[in-house]
Amino acid sequence: MNTQHGVLVIGNTNVDIVMGSISKWPEVGTETMLPRSDFRAGGSAGNTVLVLRTLDQPTCLISAFGNDDLGRWLAGKFEDDRAYCAVIDAPTCYSVGLLHGNKERTFFSSVGHLDSLSYAHVSAAIEKSGMEGGIALLSGAFTTPVLRTDYSRLISELHEAGWQVAIDPGWPTEGWTSSVVSEVEQWFAVCDHVLINDKEAMALAGTDELASALAHIEQMMPKGAQLVVKCGADGAMACKEQSMFIARAPQVDAFDTVGAGDAFNAGYIAGVLRGSSLQTVLDLGVSTASQRICEFPRA
Repeated sequence: MNTQHGVLVIGNTNVDIVMGSISKWPEVGTETMLPRSDFRAGGSAGNTVLVLRTLDQPTCLISAFGNDDLGRWLAGKFEDDRAYCAVIDAPTCYSVGLLHGNKERTFFSSVGHLDSLSYAHVSAAIEKSGMEGGIALLSGAFTTPVLRTDYSRLISELHEAGWQVAIDPGWPTEGWTSSVVSEVEQWFAVCDHVLINDKEAMALAGTDELASALAHIEQMMPKGAQLVVKCGADGAMACKEQSMFIARAPQVDAFDTVGAGDAFNAGYIAGVLRGSSLQTVLDLGVSTASQRICEFPRA
């Protein structure tokens, strides 16, 4: 089989309905008309693949779709990409994102096909992908509960196959309980790249000081690994072997910040595979995200 270096993106793909913006939360029982809306492919893994496509980076999506009209529509959005996605006999998951005037957002998400994405499918898909030796990104762990239980096994298998492993687990639906913190610490202890946002970092570390959170998380990671913390409009920070790197975000006219972190991940990973310095890949991640959040609706 011919092999190709590139990116494996493993995780959640779903439908996103993005609407906004609202200045205050509506009263129960009322109807609010919103000036903008977008119906599109999404999910952390899906968003990342769509941006990697624009960066001409060889990519393989490993995910799942529901066995319904929405699932078939979603699959069509990735028909031009290399993809190994299970068809799950369940409704396709979707998220409704409400945009607020202060650039924040609120999500309502449904359960469905992602609940059944399993290690067995992912492991078989990695073998079929025909790719090796690049970066495997694990996205949205907390939206794929069955796969999540085998994350440690999956990371070990990827390393054995010669992959660098990057992880962006997202925010746990059950909150940062002691068991969740312990679980995430085990993942971070064996990953090459950790990609999280500032709120997640502080919650994981149990502190409201970002500098302390970075120091705490870096200690749990293997030697030579790169910790990246996305800070929204402030840009991003990275730590490697006790050295700090900072990338400032440009001022942009952003309306839709949904998927900004996923776009950052795409730029960052593309830069790493090009052999760029950590400062350069951090800058590329920020610039990629800044460009993406100015696009509405999105292709």
